[in-house]
Amino acid sequence: MAGMGPVGGVICLVVGVGLLLWLTLSGGSVADDWSGYYGAVKVLAAGSVAVGAALLTRRRGDGPGQE
Repeated sequence: MAGMGPVGGVICLVVGVGLLLWLTLSGGSVADDWSGYYGAVKVLAAGSVAVGAALLTRRRGDGPGQE
């Protein structure tokens, strides 16, 4: 996850939201199969961490190529 950057993080966020929407709109409930929701939330969390870390690094100015 270290080399994902902001673009990879945004892609993870979009995929996680898509998974949650698909699970919700397909009529499944959390009581029936919680593992799908758990996986979607893990993807969302990974994307959030990647985007946050990339943006903080860029804001501080100590990213790659910065001296």
